[in-house]
Amino acid sequence: MLGTRIVLDEEKIIKEGVYCLKELYAYLDGVAKEAHMIKQDKFTYFCQGDENDLASLGIFTNNNVVFNEAITKNLKEWVWLKDNIPYLDVIEEAKKEKDGIWN
Repeated sequence: MLGTRIVLDEEKIIKEGVYCLKELYAYLDGVAKEAHMIKQDKFTYFCQGDENDLASLGIFTNNNVVFNEAITKNLKEWVWLKDNIPYLDVIEEAKKEKDGIWN
């Protein structure tokens, strides 16, 4: 099953006081819901386990979150998961592809 783990730098966000942590997590939850993903825990969302999994990850990542500077400038970790094992570092891939804030 495919999924993603996205870990925000909570200390930085709270210290800087620019963004509301609760709102950032609510945004991620909303995007996950739009992408038909299931929240496992605070940082992890999984796809439904069907033929639309890659599309769901694309909607979550490429169509939404990668363009949200409040999220992308405050990341500790962001990986795609396959069977709960990290297999793609989204931050490194976005930098390489010049996606989102890394363009």
